[in-house]
Amino acid sequence: VLMLLLTVPPAYSEVHQSLGRCLNALIATLGPEVQGSSAAVSALRASCLLGCAVMQDNPDCLVQAQAISCLQQLHMFAPHHVNLSSLVKCLCMNLSSSYLLLRRAVLACLHQLVQREAVEVSEHAVALTKDSREDFIPGVNIGEIGLEGALLSLLDKELDPKLCQDIRET
Repeated sequence: VLMLLLTVPPAYSEVHQSLGRCLNALIATLGPEVQGSSAAVSALRASCLLGCAVMQDNPDCLVQAQAISCLQQLHMFAPHHVNLSSLVKCLCMNLSSSYLLLRRAVLACLHQLVQREAVEVSEHAVALTKDSREDFIPGVNIGEIGLEGALLSLLDKELDPKLCQDIRET
């Protein structure tokens, strides 16, 4: 999967989306074994993380959504191996995306993260906005109102009923 992600041009977004689904299935199949410490498992985990990074850099929003889903799974099975700070940054940057499926992937991942590490996720989001001069959500300063306030402000703007429900549950 990684070799194809690296060799197929990003313009073939359908191929990258399919590879993302394959990577997601691979991570789900490996399950908790992906947190192992053997050389083979470490190499496999590194390949999964690299595949996620390649998909995050893809200009297609559906490929980016697949990357977030893969990172969500990796975090579920091997939380200490996923860089929470960079994942929260990615989520904050895409929280108000104009693409519904990307917003859904972001909220699903955020929902899972806050189940385990609510304080850390919130701290990373606030620290991120203090380090950056841009608002990740137009008109909303996470540094001032926190991630919780940002989610509430999104609730006022979101039109998709399923996403509104996900925001409420998060």
